[in-house]
Amino acid sequence: MSAPCPKNGKCPYCARKITGTMFCILPRCAYPVEQRYELLRGITALAVRVYRTPVQEEKLERYRRYFRELNHRGGDP
Repeated sequence: MSAPCPKNGKCPYCARKITGTMFCILPRCAYPVEQRYELLRGITALAVRVYRTPVQEEKLERYRRYFRELNHRGGDP
């Protein structure tokens, strides 16, 4: 069973062009995987900085906390 597209039809795997409804044509949606990769890129970009501002530190902690929640639940929040 396919699920509604979480990207509002902006995913290359959305069946909106074919069927007119926004459903993923893949058996398993690629969005949660893409979301994790984007989060990892953000964490890495902040973690490799030698000097971080307090705002960047807070952002890094927020990203890490959200990444832990995503992995604990095993999917899209």
